[in-house]
This record gives sequence, C-alpha cells and structure tokens, in this order.
Amino acid sequence: MSIRLPFRVAFVLVLGGCGGDADPAAGPSLPSASSQVASVVIAPQNVLVANGDTLTLVASTRDISGAPLPGRRVVWTSEAPEIVSVSITGRITALVPRRSVRITASSEGASGSATVTTGN
Repeated sequence: MSIRLPFRVAFVLVLGGCGGDADPAAGPSLPSASSQVASVVIAPQNVLVANGDTLTLVASTRDISGAPLPGRRVVWTSEAPEIVSVSITGRITALVPRRSVRITASSEGASGSATVTTGN
C-alpha cells in the first residue's frame, strides 16, 4: 500500500500540470498586442548608391508603442529588382544607373520602405 500512494500522488501531479482547463477548440494563443509588430523602420530611408555598388539596409521591427522587437523575421522586396536587387538580408545592389526604386521590408503584416536612387 505504501508503494501505491506515491504513485497515485505523482500521477495526479502530472495530470494537474497538463493545462486541463484550457479550451482545445480555441487553438493556439496569439501574442499580446504589445508584442506584435506594428511598424517596420528601414535605415537609411533614402540612399544614393553608385551603379554596381552594394549596401545593406537595416530593418527595425517595433511594437505599437515604438519599442523595438528584435529577432522578428523580415522579408525584403524590390519594386524593380532588375534596377535594384535586394537579398534576404537587406543587401541591395544597384544594377541600372540614374533610377529610383522603393525597397520594402515586411514583418507580421507591417511594412516599411526606403527609396534607393542609383548613381552613375
């Protein structure tokens, strides 16, 4: 009998920690509004890059109060990749001289943009 009592207590403790009062139909919980990305800021926002040169842009994700949210996934796009290409890390390359292109960084539904002007 002394062997069964500790087993029952351990079994109850394990089951008690499984979160039995959560509604499984509710699905996974979402992050609070303060931890969701509300804006993406790119630096620099306006830049001149000589034709053929490269530069790495930096995207900062921020919550609704403007506090930084480091470590969030950012997707980079160029409105004209044949003029200014952009890598998955934000590295831009000017491919055609004397043009301006908008580069966008997006994260969790928020986005920001920068204007890249290519020189000679």
